[in-house]
Amino acid sequence: MTSKTIKPVKSTKPKPAFKTCKDAGNQGIVLFNSADLKSIRDKSGPLTKQNEYQVHYWALVFRHKAADDSILDIAIPTTFFNYEQTVSSAHIDFELTDVDDVSDAVLPIHNMKAREILDSNFKNQLEARFGVKFEVFSSPLSQSHKHPS
Repeated sequence: MTSKTIKPVKSTKPKPAFKTCKDAGNQGIVLFNSADLKSIRDKSGPLTKQNEYQVHYWALVFRHKAADDSILDIAIPTTFFNYEQTVSSAHIDFELTDVDDVSDAVLPIHNMKAREILDSNFKNQLEARFGVKFEVFSSPLSQSHKHPS
C-alpha cells in the first residue's frame, strides 16, 4: 500500500482578531476582583458549598468590534446585587421580576462607579495596550453562576 501526502486545505474564511485554541468567535473578559467573589460567597451563607447559586451585577463594558465582526468585550463589574432564590444542588429558582427590580434600585450606584472609571485614564490605557478603539456601554443584567463543588 502506498501513502500519499495530502496538502492541508486553507480556509477562505478571514481569521478573527481574537480567538482561543478552541473557538474563533467572540471573546469576553470580566475583571472580577477575587476578594469581591469571596465576599459574595461568604455572605451567601453555608448553602453555597453544596448548591448552585448566582449573583447578578451591573458592568461597564468596553467593546471592540474587529474588521471580521468578531467582538472583544472587557467588562468591569460595578455593582453586585442579589435577590431571593431557592437553591439546590441541581437548580436555582427565582423570579426575573425580582432581578429587574433590584437591578433598577442599584442603578445609581452603578452610575457613580461607572463615572469613576470613565473619569480615570482606564479607557485610554486600554486602547493604548490593545492598539484599537473601544466603545463603552453599561450592562444591567450580567451574572455569575456557581455550580456545586
